[in-house]
Amino acid sequence: MNKGRIILSILLLCLLTNCQHDLFDTKHALSVSADTVIFPMIFSEVPSITMTIKIHNRQASAVTISSIRLQDGTNFRINVDGESGKSNFENITIEGKDSLYIFIQFFQPQSGRAGIFEKEDYIQIETQHQRLEVVLQALSQDVIILKKQQFGTLEMTHRMPYVLYDTIIVHDLLSISEGTIVFMHSDATLIAYGDVEIHGSTTSKVIFLPDRTDYIFTDVPYRYVAGMWNGIYLVDSLTNNPRTYNMDHVEIISARSGLVVQSNKTTNLSQLQLNNSRIHNCTYYGLYAHNVDMTVYNCLVSNCGVNNVYLDGGEHKLIHTTIAGYYGYPYTNLRLFTNVLRSSSLLIDNKIHNKKATPKTYIYNSIVASGFYPALEFADKKIVASYEGEFKNNYLLCDKFDHPQSQNNVYGSLQDTIFKNVYYFSENRRSYYDFMLNEKTSKAIGIGDATYSLTNTDFAGKTRSTPPDAGCYEHQVSF
Repeated sequence: MNKGRIILSILLLCLLTNCQHDLFDTKHALSVSADTVIFPMIFSEVPSITMTIKIHNRQASAVTISSIRLQDGTNFRINVDGESGKSNFENITIEGKDSLYIFIQFFQPQSGRAGIFEKEDYIQIETQHQRLEVVLQALSQDVIILKKQQFGTLEMTHRMPYVLYDTIIVHDLLSISEGTIVFMHSDATLIAYGDVEIHGSTTSKVIFLPDRTDYIFTDVPYRYVAGMWNGIYLVDSLTNNPRTYNMDHVEIISARSGLVVQSNKTTNLSQLQLNNSRIHNCTYYGLYAHNVDMTVYNCLVSNCGVNNVYLDGGEHKLIHTTIAGYYGYPYTNLRLFTNVLRSSSLLIDNKIHNKKATPKTYIYNSIVASGFYPALEFADKKIVASYEGEFKNNYLLCDKFDHPQSQNNVYGSLQDTIFKNVYYFSENRRSYYDFMLNEKTSKAIGIGDATYSLTNTDFAGKTRSTPPDAGCYEHQVSF
């Protein structure tokens, strides 16, 4: 009997012990949703996005947290259960089977130093029986902020990146040196009324891109979202002297309209020289040219919602240029504006009237392609044959057009595989658009004429073969 009582006592003790595990705080009662929080790149003087973690109470009874605090508290800020403004929070109760939010921000004052800096802190969570720690990590960088300003001359260098807010106006000269990165805030616009000299290099480009460095989805960065900022506008405002716009090795990414060059003058036009540059993923236009003489060489203009390139007034030469319109094909580009009427990849406005210069178009060794047919169109199809210009040694996705100076072109179909990849799924799956030539199937390989090439290298700096390929890229041979 005594033996039975002893066994019963042991069983009761076990039951009480298990019950106590659910009723009282133990060393395993709390858990956190993440043990490390990593912020995207943070610019000085610009508050970060807000990151969130949750503290879970997994047991049935309430738990009192004696302290939630930042170890350092210099750059990181926390908001605990709606309370902010301090770095140490005490005596916080989480009910059973409930959770508590902690909101985290990072702020870096201007340091006056160039380069990228690593910052780290810790959130320490303590109860009577348990201690948890969450690591906070961020990269910060000093930037030069320009906000709603006007300049006579604006010289931008690569020493520090720039962040542009609102509208920045340059009246006389905009000069940007190689390696300069310009982050554009939402609705930011850069307007140049004077001359423009922007010179990058193959390995050190000048880049304009959105200032959002975080992700819209887990594997989709905001730089892949079209319409994140307004665009760059080069405006000749009826001056006697024509302006000169020289742009080399420039990238313009995810604007509403990438590069807009316009004037009301019909004679003595400004001159645009755009070389080795890329305009990509714009909501409306990639390159919009109105009443300007221009040469575009070794350039890629891709995935813009209305027209990748719109030509209207002036003499326009496109040489070794790839115009690829896969915006919304076959699924969708990410974009802020959905009410965009899709048009051809290249639209040539060949209408003549008294408000624009006589239009002339010369296209050599280039590619005009799209996920939609046709990729090339004239605004007035009736006067194509009499239109002044030349179209030679190109790959064109359109019907063969009746033009006396149209020679040696390859006219494609939607079934052609010209490029390596015209799809976008996610960054992690490594399937972002790639407009280099498919070395096995591209009909643009070897159809160019070296007579029209201005240099012997392509957009990527690779030596061109003889005869050269059409488009900005010379094909790469895989082994």
